[in-house]
Amino acid sequence: MQIERDAFEQLKAWKASSHRKPLLLQGARQIGKTWLMREFGKREFEYVAELNFDEMPELRDLFARTKDTKRLISELALYVPVPIVP
Repeated sequence: MQIERDAFEQLKAWKASSHRKPLLLQGARQIGKTWLMREFGKREFEYVAELNFDEMPELRDLFARTKDTKRLISELALYVPVPIVP
Protein backbone atom coordinates (compact mmCIF):
# COMPACT_ATOMS: atom_id res chain seq x y z
CA MET A 1 0.00 0.00 0.00
CA GLN A 2 1.49 3.34 -1.06
CA ILE A 3 0.35 5.30 2.01
CA GLU A 4 1.98 2.73 4.30
CA ARG A 5 5.24 2.85 2.33
CA ASP A 6 5.26 6.66 2.37
CA ALA A 7 4.64 6.77 6.12
CA PHE A 8 7.35 4.19 6.80
CA GLU A 9 9.83 6.08 4.63
CA GLN A 10 9.12 9.30 6.53
CA LEU A 11 9.60 7.52 9.85
CA LYS A 12 12.83 5.91 8.63
CA ALA A 13 14.10 9.34 7.56
CA TRP A 14 13.28 10.65 11.06
CA LYS A 15 15.18 7.72 12.59
CA ALA A 16 18.22 8.31 10.36
CA SER A 17 18.46 12.02 11.21
CA SER A 18 21.38 12.86 13.48
CA HIS A 19 19.42 15.84 14.85
CA ARG A 20 16.08 14.13 15.40
CA LYS A 21 13.74 15.31 18.10
CA PRO A 22 10.92 13.43 19.82
CA LEU A 23 8.29 12.29 17.40
CA LEU A 24 4.63 13.25 17.66
CA LEU A 25 2.29 11.44 15.33
CA GLN A 26 -0.99 13.27 14.82
CA GLY A 27 -3.99 12.63 12.65
CA ALA A 28 -7.67 11.84 12.51
CA ARG A 29 -9.12 9.09 14.66
CA GLN A 30 -8.84 5.47 13.56
CA ILE A 31 -6.56 5.87 10.55
CA GLY A 32 -3.79 3.55 11.75
CA LYS A 33 -1.46 5.76 13.80
CA THR A 34 -1.09 3.24 16.61
CA TRP A 35 -0.59 0.35 14.20
CA LEU A 36 2.00 2.36 12.26
CA MET A 37 4.02 3.22 15.36
CA ARG A 38 3.90 -0.32 16.74
CA GLU A 39 4.91 -1.81 13.40
CA PHE A 40 7.67 0.76 12.90
CA GLY A 41 8.96 0.01 16.39
CA LYS A 42 9.00 -3.74 15.76
CA ARG A 43 10.80 -3.39 12.44
CA GLU A 44 13.30 -0.68 13.29
CA PHE A 45 14.18 -0.89 16.99
CA GLU A 46 15.30 -3.55 19.43
CA TYR A 47 13.03 -2.20 22.18
CA VAL A 48 9.75 -0.29 22.02
CA ALA A 49 8.30 1.53 25.02
CA GLU A 50 4.68 2.51 24.46
CA LEU A 51 3.38 5.23 26.76
CA ASN A 52 -0.26 6.16 26.37
CA PHE A 53 -1.01 9.45 28.10
CA ASP A 54 -4.76 8.90 27.75
CA GLU A 55 -4.61 5.57 29.58
CA MET A 56 -1.94 6.71 32.08
CA PRO A 57 -2.79 10.30 33.06
CA GLU A 58 -0.13 10.23 35.79
CA LEU A 59 2.45 10.54 33.00
CA ARG A 60 1.17 14.04 32.28
CA ASP A 61 1.98 14.99 35.86
CA LEU A 62 5.48 13.56 35.48
CA PHE A 63 6.19 15.80 32.50
CA ALA A 64 4.65 18.77 34.30
CA ARG A 65 6.96 18.23 37.30
CA THR A 66 10.30 18.01 35.52
CA LYS A 67 12.10 18.52 32.23
CA ASP A 68 15.24 16.72 33.46
CA THR A 69 15.74 13.95 30.89
CA LYS A 70 17.63 11.61 33.22
CA ARG A 71 14.85 11.79 35.78
CA LEU A 72 12.16 11.39 33.11
CA ILE A 73 13.82 8.29 31.68
CA SER A 74 14.29 6.67 35.08
CA GLU A 75 10.67 7.33 36.05
CA LEU A 76 9.24 6.29 32.66
CA ALA A 77 11.17 3.03 32.98
CA LEU A 78 8.84 2.11 35.84
CA TYR A 79 5.90 2.00 33.42
CA VAL A 80 7.27 -0.24 30.67
CA PRO A 81 8.59 -3.82 30.55
CA VAL A 82 11.59 -2.96 28.34
CA PRO A 83 14.70 -0.87 28.96
CA ILE A 84 14.52 2.73 27.82
CA VAL A 85 17.69 3.42 25.88
CA PRO A 86 18.32 7.09 25.10
